[in-house]
Amino acid sequence: MAIQTCVEPGDHGHQQPKDYGSYLNFITCYMCVLILVFAVFFRTEMKRTKADSVVRKSSDGERAGGGGSESEKEEDRENVRKMDVEVKKKIAYY
Repeated sequence: MAIQTCVEPGDHGHQQPKDYGSYLNFITCYMCVLILVFAVFFRTEMKRTKADSVVRKSSDGERAGGGGSESEKEEDRENVRKMDVEVKKKIAYY
């Protein structure tokens, strides 16, 4: 049985298959660039992580016998309270 084709070799009619390889390569490169830009330049403020580190620092300083003045410790505690209020507001919103 002979192989059937829609287009004969050397025929340049409207039934020639389209090569979409260049379009696929462009989309792939475009997406890779977007992902790299996002991964390299996107920085978010992690409020919960900052609050945890402030609490950890202040509690370590108190156990170690100092580590900062009382006003600094109180300021850290106030920052933690503010962050907790913001988180609770966001949770209540959802």
